[in-house]
Amino acid sequence: MSKDIVFISIPKFEVQSPLIGPASLKAVVEHHGYTSQCIDFNVEFWNTVRDEYAHLWLDNDQTLINKKYFEQVKHVFVPLVKQAVEKIASHNPKFIGITLLSHWQHVMCDLFLDEILNRLPEVQVVLGGPGATPDFGPKNLKANRIHAYVEAEGENTILELLKGNRSYPGINGQPPMQITDMDSLPFADYTDYDLSQYSHLFRNPFEDPKGTGLLYLTGSRGCIRRCKFCDVGKRWPTFATKSGVTIAKEMIYQIKKHPEIREFYFTDSLLNGNIPQMDAMMDTLIEENISGIKWGGQFIVRPPNSQGPEIYEKLAKSGCTRMLLGIESGSQKVLNSMKKGARAVDIDYTLEQCSKHGIDTVMMMLIGYPGEGEGEFQETMDMFTRNARYAKDGTVFQISLGATVRIYPGTPLFDQFQEMGIDYDDVGAWEIGDNTQKVRIERWFRLRNHCRDLGYKFALDSPTFLIERYKKITGKDIREIYGT
Repeated sequence: MSKDIVFISIPKFEVQSPLIGPASLKAVVEHHGYTSQCIDFNVEFWNTVRDEYAHLWLDNDQTLINKKYFEQVKHVFVPLVKQAVEKIASHNPKFIGITLLSHWQHVMCDLFLDEILNRLPEVQVVLGGPGATPDFGPKNLKANRIHAYVEAEGENTILELLKGNRSYPGINGQPPMQITDMDSLPFADYTDYDLSQYSHLFRNPFEDPKGTGLLYLTGSRGCIRRCKFCDVGKRWPTFATKSGVTIAKEMIYQIKKHPEIREFYFTDSLLNGNIPQMDAMMDTLIEENISGIKWGGQFIVRPPNSQGPEIYEKLAKSGCTRMLLGIESGSQKVLNSMKKGARAVDIDYTLEQCSKHGIDTVMMMLIGYPGEGEGEFQETMDMFTRNARYAKDGTVFQISLGATVRIYPGTPLFDQFQEMGIDYDDVGAWEIGDNTQKVRIERWFRLRNHCRDLGYKFALDSPTFLIERYKKITGKDIREIYGT
């Protein structure tokens, strides 16, 4: 049977659960009478090659992300992409929608576009997701390799594209128009996915697939804060949220639809942006008393007067088991420079409350923000020393160091680039005063080693990019200085 559109996901991203983007768009287009199919080629490829190539799905493996490294395994993936496009062709679609979470999918997307243009030249390809902009979508549109790219949310834009309208906001560079009534959106439709094919472990591609017990949900878009390093405020100028009752009802709906599901991870920039609505969600979940339900996502650090101990007690009672906390720095000066809207003292308070109520955390950090000197960096080191007991009792599940700070187009930091006196060095890295990329990489390894010694674990360790960039800058292997 022919489909109006086939939504595909491509490597690489984690293999614990299917993406919510395609599942949400499927629900929207079918609600309006169109036919669709979702296919997750990320998990299909992983299942096919994981005996030999599971490591490619590790966060710190650059092979599927970097064009140069990809050449080493291209012979493995070219036939898989050909088979994938044949599978798409079996649905005889008018459109193909490709979800791009980030630049991590760009190399694989180029391979898919080559094969789609060769095998299905008449089918119209649409790129969506954060990785479609600011450059990748426009570049491929200019080269006539795609029909359209979508910026920000896609529920209304995909309907307009299916109608043949490419002049709608958010399409091909036109400023997007945000959906503010999120309660009007249908619940995500995951029925096309075989959940038994996914891993049951968080970011571990080496285990055999035992089926996932987790689904992604979205309760809000935008953010109540305007951190300088973040582009969320540009994508979604208004903080829009579903009602707390609606969010709880969607969780209950997905459990009834997929009985194996008991855990939810929210894709929201923050779950505690609207405390009354979060409170209503928790009240509904507690009232329903669903056995074994778990949920988590990103939270901002709040002071006791806006998120008191009673909130943490209710979080735990309603099933919240994990908070991803955007800590970024232990220095108040740096937090203020970021416009983080947080106090360093409240980091300690948040960890204390999570420890008391059995909620584990991932501390997300940014090393080397403009204005971070040695003194400010030491304050971050001291923060981890001060809170080391939470690594020992399991409250801090992991630290995510990411890479060092990058300055991305679309962020306030990028817009203030020249005003702040930031410049580029000879290898194309930004620098301001003594805050050079060499210093940032050294601080990354110093903090990593310090936290290791204190007993913390890491979500991402020793990224290849930092090792290679340091060698390009200095001619030295940083692992010989700071260890592996």
